[in-house]
Amino acid sequence: MKKIVTCSAFYFICIILFSSIPLSVHAEKEIEKKQTDQALIMTHGKEDIVKIQLGSSRIDIDKYPGAQLDTLIYRLNRVELLAQEEMYSIKRGEDYVPISFIYSDGLKDVFFFFKSGDNWYVETDNGSVYENADFIADFTSLTDFKKSPQAGEGEYTLGMPPESLKIRLELEKAFDTLETDFEFVFYTKFLLENTNQSQTEAVNAVRNLLTENMMQNECAKQLGITVSDEEMNKIVEKYISDVSQADYFMQNYNKIYMDAGISLQESAEKNKEIMRADLVRSRLQQYIRKEFADGNDRVGDHVYENTKDYFRAYLEEIAYPQIEESVLKEFEDQLDSAEKLYYEKYAESLES
Repeated sequence: MKKIVTCSAFYFICIILFSSIPLSVHAEKEIEKKQTDQALIMTHGKEDIVKIQLGSSRIDIDKYPGAQLDTLIYRLNRVELLAQEEMYSIKRGEDYVPISFIYSDGLKDVFFFFKSGDNWYVETDNGSVYENADFIADFTSLTDFKKSPQAGEGEYTLGMPPESLKIRLELEKAFDTLETDFEFVFYTKFLLENTNQSQTEAVNAVRNLLTENMMQNECAKQLGITVSDEEMNKIVEKYISDVSQADYFMQNYNKIYMDAGISLQESAEKNKEIMRADLVRSRLQQYIRKEFADGNDRVGDHVYENTKDYFRAYLEEIAYPQIEESVLKEFEDQLDSAEKLYYEKYAESLES
């Protein structure tokens, strides 16, 4: 009987020991599977990375600190995939930090880091969202990739040389509205005042400048980029407030306005549409910069390595060909008229 008890005890111990092995193996496999799933956030290995892009700044991988890269990859591969139902409630929005890995085969991974509530998440370019991504603050400045400042943010300054401002204010009084002919005359005089260009060179440069500005504004129109009247009113109001309260204004510019018989407020209101057009072009640049930051670097068959080249290619190969010939012809006629006005009324007085 004692023997039976001993065997039974041994059999019971064996059951416990051997039944625990499958559980341990299963747990290890689950851990391994989870780690493997997490690693799939990157489609390639570290050895395949040739460039890293932080926002719109693209860097050769051998110029990026190796220790930081190792830490970034380590942390990135340990974010946790959200459950499907959670993904529906977590939206990226307009504020996010894009980081890309560009691989030797020309493919790339783009990761969009964003904050929702108190937590940071990362979304892949296939729409999967992962949590525990707060480590991103250690790798780049978040302010560089925020959405565009809204009207009333930032500080406005009057950066025009005093002599150029005198010319501009006299012209503002001479023109009922500040349109192409005004800009043509002013910018030609500005170049002659501040550069060594001949009159012919200045006239040609201004034709090119105004044509480029018009085409960029047409491109912005295609993309639905606008500045509302409400925004413009806020911008003009803040411009007047910022400039009039600056020390440099009272020291260098206030007397110029007084001598010209026009106030800063009157001048700003008259320049409202020029300011609107300038802001629209600025937002176009921000839009295309964001496109590049989000991983769009190809125009046609060519891949571009920086925002400047991508912006130029985008305009010349995608946007500008869509501008109607009638629009270009109409503006060309406006330039011809403005140039004629300049030579008839302003060139002679400038050179006398």
